[in-house]
Formats: sequence, structure tokens, C-alpha cells
Amino acid sequence: MKNFVMGDVHGCLPAFKEALADIKPGKNRHLYILGDVIDRGDGQWDILDIIMENREYITLIIGNHEAAFISCEQAAESGDTEAFLFWRSYWKEGGGEDTMVQAFGEWTPERRHRYTDFLRTCPPECMVKENMRWNYLVHSAPADTLNRKINDRELSV
Repeated sequence: MKNFVMGDVHGCLPAFKEALADIKPGKNRHLYILGDVIDRGDGQWDILDIIMENREYITLIIGNHEAAFISCEQAAESGDTEAFLFWRSYWKEGGGEDTMVQAFGEWTPERRHRYTDFLRTCPPECMVKENMRWNYLVHSAPADTLNRKINDRELSV
């Protein structure tokens, strides 16, 4: 198995398609994306569609932009105005204002759920073995603990 890693695509569809043409995800070729597929570029939904259609060969690890999108959706669904305002502000400061306006102002809830339901299935981190070595993949930092045990050795991250 040959593994490839990229991150911070931020909606740049032409560059993403060019990378896919070089990587050719498929049998024995897996692409891991270290988050931040959405926001800033106008090709974000097309990129998510490609990932969703190829999830057998492409794994999206959640980044802070996807986390903000999911968190806004959860707060909106639960009616938690305070949480929604917090996440909206966080997302807006991170460059997600256009995405937020589109997803929450222009779309039906069904269309928005298509993406948030998928994003909720994406891992925040993963371990990938290649050439007898384990690689720890995460967008920025481990979410739940500072010490992890990898290959029977303690690793402080």
C-alpha cells in the first residue's frame, strides 16, 4: 500500500484535481487529507463530493474548519444560541464567513446535512502503517490526550 498525505486544500479545486491526477487514489494507493478542505476557495463542495464518492481510497481527517461547520450545525439543531454564536464567530474569524452564509443562509437543511452527516463520520486522527512504520496523522494536535502509546512505546505529543 502506498499512502499519500495532503492538507489545507481550502476549496482550491484545480490544485486538488491536479494532485489527484498525480496520486491516482485507488487499489493500493490511499490519500489522507489532514483537514481544512472547506473555506476560502469556491471549489470546496466539489472537493467534498469527490472525497465522499471515493471514501474507500480517500480519508478526510477533520480540521478546525470542518469542526466549526459541524459544531455550528449541532448548535443550530439543538437550539443552543450561545454555542451557535460562539462557533459562528470562531468560524468567521478563521475565514469561513462565505461558507457559513452559503450553508446556513442559502441551503436547505437537507443539503447542509448531506455534508455535515459525512463530516461527522470522518476521524479527528488516525494511525497509518507504511514500510513497517506507524505514522500518526492529525490536522494540528491530538484532541483528547497528550500521551499516546504507539508501537508499545510511550510517545509524548
